[in-house]
Amino acid sequence: MNRVALLLLPLLTACTSLTESAESHHPAEGVTDVRARVESGDVSYTGRDWGEGFDVDIDSTAWGSDEEVVAQRLANNRWVSEPDGDTLHITGDSGSSASSVDFRIWGPEALNLDLRAEGGTVHASNVVGDHTLVGASVYASQVKGDVEIEAGSGGVDAEIWPYQGGTVTIHASGSVELELPWGGDYDLQVWGDPDYPMDVADLGFSNVVANPGYFAGRRGPGTTRIDVYVEGGTFTLDVAQ
Repeated sequence: MNRVALLLLPLLTACTSLTESAESHHPAEGVTDVRARVESGDVSYTGRDWGEGFDVDIDSTAWGSDEEVVAQRLANNRWVSEPDGDTLHITGDSGSSASSVDFRIWGPEALNLDLRAEGGTVHASNVVGDHTLVGASVYASQVKGDVEIEAGSGGVDAEIWPYQGGTVTIHASGSVELELPWGGDYDLQVWGDPDYPMDVADLGFSNVVANPGYFAGRRGPGTTRIDVYVEGGTFTLDVAQ
């Protein structure tokens, strides 16, 4: 099922924005992974415990001062939303820095995510599996499992519930706000930026090392490894509720 709509919006300084919106639906049977590659734009995935299959909303947008040029930029945008075997593939390509393709995806809670929007925002919520999230900014809420995050200057705001004995790795060129459940058997290390503060909540650590730009905390056998690398921003660790 697809629906397409065009919207012409006047912007400041006589700028014009043209958006083409579409919807698609795919069955979830046999699909274990969602793989998204977005050249310019944002991508979000939300797990749900109701309904069947995947619903995908797409907004393809271009902007500029000349309507004819904007229309051509929009026409040059390309997007794909289709399953292939056990993977739902999402791609968005923009032919201009003045255009973008955004995706909002809803689907099963138990799923592996590989979402990459290096020039935009990646948002994942309410999902369990093995996840890789790469964006200029990365947001995660109720994300459970093994998680790898790479973020640019927009930083990271993530609530993560790791697997027991699993791994979480975060690299960011901006501030990181991380929430973890209290009492896990953590082996946590944070390599922070000594020019910025670090604020670390006690998650029940039995051993702690705290120096400018570095924190290590361990609880129990330390079977769950958490590694965080922060450059150019603050680090905050809080307790997930």
